[in-house]
This record gives sequence, C-alpha cells and structure tokens, in this order.
Amino acid sequence: MLTLGHDLKTHQPVTLDASRARVLCVCGKRGSGKSYTLGVLAEELFQQQPAPCVLIVDPVGIFWTMAQSADASGHGLPVQLLVPGEPTTAYPPPLLEHFQRLGITVERITLRPSDLSPDAWCEFFALSVNEPLGIAMARAVQSLTDVVTGFDLGDLEDAVQHDPLAQDRTKEALLNRLSMAKSWKLFDAQSADLTQRLTPDRLFVLDCSILDYGTHGLRSLVLAMVARNLFTAYHAARQQALPPKILVGGQAVVTDSPRTPLWLLIDEAHQFIPQGSSTLAKDALIRWVKEGRQPGLSCILASQQPGSLDQDVLSQCDALIAHKLTNLEDLQAANRLSQAYMGSELKVYLRHLKGPGQAVLVDDARERVAMLQVRLRLTRHGGGEL
Repeated sequence: MLTLGHDLKTHQPVTLDASRARVLCVCGKRGSGKSYTLGVLAEELFQQQPAPCVLIVDPVGIFWTMAQSADASGHGLPVQLLVPGEPTTAYPPPLLEHFQRLGITVERITLRPSDLSPDAWCEFFALSVNEPLGIAMARAVQSLTDVVTGFDLGDLEDAVQHDPLAQDRTKEALLNRLSMAKSWKLFDAQSADLTQRLTPDRLFVLDCSILDYGTHGLRSLVLAMVARNLFTAYHAARQQALPPKILVGGQAVVTDSPRTPLWLLIDEAHQFIPQGSSTLAKDALIRWVKEGRQPGLSCILASQQPGSLDQDVLSQCDALIAHKLTNLEDLQAANRLSQAYMGSELKVYLRHLKGPGQAVLVDDARERVAMLQVRLRLTRHGGGEL
C-alpha cells in the first residue's frame, strides 16, 4: 500500500493499492502540489516490499533533488540520473560535482538509429512521406533496414549520398539534418539495452529538461524509444514465461510477468500525450497505458493541464489524485472521471480544496473517494518557488 497522506475529515491514513499494475493521473494547477505529490508516490513506491523499478520522466529537471533529505541537510534516496546525450555538455562542471557529492550516479543513454522506423525518421525531421525529402529519407532507412541488423548515422548518410533516385538538393538537405543529429551525440548503434539497467534498488530519473521541447523534439523522441523498448522487453518476457497460462477450475488464468514490475512516472505528461495532436511518444505511451497490465507495467501521468491530455488515455486511469483546478477546460476534463459511487461530481469535491497539498482521491479499485492532505516529503522537493 502507498500511504498518500491523511483524510481531511477522519485524519485516518489514505492509502492506494500498488500490488498490481495501475494507471494513475495526478493533476492540479500550478502551485497546487502536483509535482510534490508525484515525488511522494515515487518515495512510497521505492519503499514497497518487494520493490518495483521506478523510472521518472522529468521534463523540468526537478527530481534529481530526491537524492537529498527534505531539509537538504543529508542524503535522501539513491538516484541514478539517465542523461540523453553527453553529460559533460549537458551540465556545467559545478553541477556535475554537486551530483557526485550527493551520490547521484550520472549515466549517459543513447538511442539506436535502427530502432526508428522510416516513418519515425520522417516524423522526427517533420518530413512528409509524400514529398521528395520524406520519400528519400524513408527510402534510405528502409534500404539499411533490409540488409543491416543495426546501423549508425554514418551508414544512413552513405545511403542518402548514394541514392540514385534522389536529386542533389534533396541529398544535401537530408545530409544537413543528419549532420545536426550527429552533433547531439544521442545516437549510437551499440547503445546498451536500458531494460538491463533498471533495478529496484535505485530511483531512476530520465532528465529530459536538457532536450529540445516540441511535438517533433528530442524529448518526445527519447521517451518514445525508451517506452517502446521497455514495453517490448516486458511483453516478450511475459510471452516467454512458462507456463504462460494455468487452468483453475477450467478457467485460463494468466500468470504474473517474470520481470520486476515497472512504474513509469511522467511529469508534464500533456507534452507527450496531447489531446487532438500527435507526438513521437504518443503511440508508445498509449500502448503502455492500454496493454501494460499483464507485462507488469504501470504508469502515473502528472499534468497541470488535464484538459490538454489525450482524453482516451485519461479515461484509462483507474485512480485520480486531483489538486485544485480553476481553468474551466481542465476542470471539465477531470470531472469526466467522476464515478457513480462518488455521490457527487468531482468538481463539487474540488471546490472544497483550500490550499496546496490538499487533493481528492478517486480510486476505482476500491470504489471510493477521499479528501486528503498529502503527506510531507521525505526527500527534497525541487519544484518549489524560490
């Protein structure tokens, strides 16, 4: 059980069952405690026995502070910072030294170019597959996919350069884009498998704050590849588990995943799963949310703009922790998650929230609603105002 805080009326502990795979949403306007609560959930998950693997996707750069105690006077949790690209160029030397003093392990992660499909490469560079640049890009990737198990950016440049069907101007435009991609130091044909690095004895933070933001930006690309590779590995492990099914009273019962359960926590989730538009990460995350239960994959989506979150994804959430909301669109989006057992619509409960840290918990697993004060963090919150 995850202890979230105490009930505002009864002062009894408010808990959430984390013994099975779940999809949660944490929402609230700026300053209401949304990111703080995400940190509380991370702390609680880390303390579970047996502990799951916990990976926080951090587009703001505030969760490495969990390596410190709440008053910043001592050490907190063992944090492993996953850095897309080169850490020595992503952070100034004083900050890297600070990480070292705190015991934070900084580890570079890279992406395999061959893991991106021809369509994904076109989408990343914002190229239409119906125009010369997109056609040539897709053709180059496909030509390598057909003959090479894993290729690097140099191979892709060669494929573009030697394409007999592409005009020189098209080749030059694509080579310029690939040269830019090389400068990010994000791609490596020999990239290590992230699924082998995640362990329950450390809190893993994927720092996306150092990357470009945008629909076709690097943040979305990195999260797309991470989520897709983790899902594939967990799904394959689940399929290969023996026996895959057991019979109880003539009924087929699915066995548990052989891997350690994994919780993916995504702050500012509306950046990656927006309503009404696509991102590179959106399809991978939708699949995670909809099909991740049996492989042992859980997800917590945190957003200060629930109205901007994809509503199909939001409807998959089996628990909601809602802090204060005042924007009408956000309030309406959260209110759609109202359930018959609540007695009143969610917006009625939200009107009674007074200050930061107060929230409404709607838990479908136990069919209950609770007004609570989120407990104090054990580790330092990096998202507070200065």
